[in-house]
Amino acid sequence: MYVTYIHNNQVINDQHEVVFRIIKENNQWKILQDRYLSSNTALPEDIDKSVNIVKENFNDEQQRVLSDLKTYYRAYNQKDFDLTYKYTSPFDIERINANAVDEWRTWEHITRASFEYGDTTYHMSNERVVFLGEKQAVVHATMQWSSVSEKIEQHSSEYNALIYLDYANGHWNYSDEFNIDANYEETNREFPEMFFPELE
Repeated sequence: MYVTYIHNNQVINDQHEVVFRIIKENNQWKILQDRYLSSNTALPEDIDKSVNIVKENFNDEQQRVLSDLKTYYRAYNQKDFDLTYKYTSPFDIERINANAVDEWRTWEHITRASFEYGDTTYHMSNERVVFLGEKQAVVHATMQWSSVSEKIEQHSSEYNALIYLDYANGHWNYSDEFNIDANYEETNREFPEMFFPELE
């Protein structure tokens, strides 16, 4: 079964094509396996209008959003654990820690390990607030990412990102980032048996 999911909102147009392998058990159809055929994400055509509305009506607050986000990235790039913690969404930290099966998978351990064993930096440019609510905000920006591992292997990339923030503790906090450019299409989409080799 092929399914197309479409989810459009003020800041993103999202479409995913998925193929499901289903099986009938006790007179009910159930999903046995699934596989993505394609994933396509883009900004809405009227995104500039959203940006201008935010600027015109909430200029001071949108400047605070951008200032707090820059503080987060500066802290992360400088490996300042305390400041990174302060400007990371407490809701995300709580969620990650609640799902951690041991202390090695807590937000604190993962962040400290990334600071100790890697050298990842993020540089933001062309940033603009595309959504501003009472407790959530979304920033569209060009991100330059680079990372150097223990083995001195350097990786870098530049991409368009949507960055999500939560308001808590009197300021805006980094929550999540989504790479808009990371679209995907399965090359073997016409041959379902190649998705599920055991399918007869």
